[in-house]
Amino acid sequence: MIKSDRELAVSKAKVLQLKVETNKSKEIWQAAAEFGVESFRLGIEEEIREYENIKKGQIPDYLYSIENLGLLLIALRIRKGWTQSRLAKELGVAASQVSRDENNDYYGVSLSTIKKILKALDVELKINIT
Repeated sequence: MIKSDRELAVSKAKVLQLKVETNKSKEIWQAAAEFGVESFRLGIEEEIREYENIKKGQIPDYLYSIENLGLLLIALRIRKGWTQSRLAKELGVAASQVSRDENNDYYGVSLSTIKKILKALDVELKINIT
């Protein structure tokens, strides 16, 4: 999952580079196909689309699960248009802390930290047990 505009720019550059390299010659394209470069490029393009959709407010359904709570928190930040630094400021922590937490998809953070993040993002969490 792309987590910032910086990562988005890097991903777009990778896709462009892969397209340029694979268009140079048929031999390169055939070799690239053998090593799954096309699949890799398509995966990056899908991540780019997902990030851009989240920025537009469209969070994918798969993120609405307890297993993906960390990714959902990241998506909620992106949807709000906030950088990691902005979230850190709202939480009163260092930007490096938010960066570390997001690099780990918020794995291992406390429930109180999750509640603070949700409050800062002005999001209410509801849990349905079925």
